[in-house]
Amino acid sequence: MSNGESYNDMLKMRLLSAIEGERITHAVLITGNDRALSERFAKQAAALLLKNGDDTIEKLANNPDYIEMGGANSSVSKVTIDDMRVLYENLMKRSFYGGKRAVVLLNADKLNPASQNSFLKTLEEPPPDTMFFLTGEETGLLSTIRSRCAIVRLGALTCEEIEEILLENGIERQKAEMISQICGNSLERALHLSTDNDLMQVRDEADEALVKVLTGGIDFSLTQKMFGNKSKTAQEARELALEVTEFMLSFLRDCLMYVENNKGEIFNRDKLEIIAKLANEKSKKINNAIECVIEARQKMDSNAGASVTIDGLIIELSKL
Repeated sequence: MSNGESYNDMLKMRLLSAIEGERITHAVLITGNDRALSERFAKQAAALLLKNGDDTIEKLANNPDYIEMGGANSSVSKVTIDDMRVLYENLMKRSFYGGKRAVVLLNADKLNPASQNSFLKTLEEPPPDTMFFLTGEETGLLSTIRSRCAIVRLGALTCEEIEEILLENGIERQKAEMISQICGNSLERALHLSTDNDLMQVRDEADEALVKVLTGGIDFSLTQKMFGNKSKTAQEARELALEVTEFMLSFLRDCLMYVENNKGEIFNRDKLEIIAKLANEKSKKINNAIECVIEARQKMDSNAGASVTIDGLIIELSKL
């Protein structure tokens, strides 16, 4: 790779070269641990294919030879059999510019079996000069669809790459830098943090509760703040609790970095003063606290209740 070229950039250019050289099938499945990254990659590849001049995905919306289906990362896709039939009928017509067309099917693994079978017919009889870019997990797709796709497995972005994307999205530099450090190399989580002010408040409240309990106080108000809204579903409460523990782990990890004199590796730089105080006074508790938080996450993976688990975590931390 040349200087400044990331692993994913290399994959994208190799993919486009293979498509143009007709060395690849008409369908590509783009997969990885980060759905937002897979979506961005698919759209950039489509933009390059359609000769927009670059991989600027904003231009795709105005290109009549670009079709996008799917979207929100929900448990079940809203794309129906009828949608697939309309797609097939439209693709049987000549492209607007007489050249290539690109279809991006987001979260294809969330399609129900009937919709996947309907889409399979399109893959079995692909329209000319049409390229399909699917995103999603391999395990959620019919084997007959997977077998017709070239598979691109993406690597995680670096903090610097995520920060650059956030800046492109209009996030001010200080906030973009901070989010890129605490998002766990996940573009999906970074985008969520950059637009959800409530989630950033959860971060502050989780860290405050953690510091309080490790310095001798015990307060169950965190549970009330997080889960007092009875309109939350069990799944929403679980996801919020996982965010609480993720923020706690990030904070505790920074405390370890401070104790080990690796201050340049600290992610939560906006909380450096609090991190320094806790690291200096309670360094012996930090590793045990990390174990408590990890255990709480494991309980939630076993379907333990969110509020009960967080209350239990506070109790266990108070014993350290």
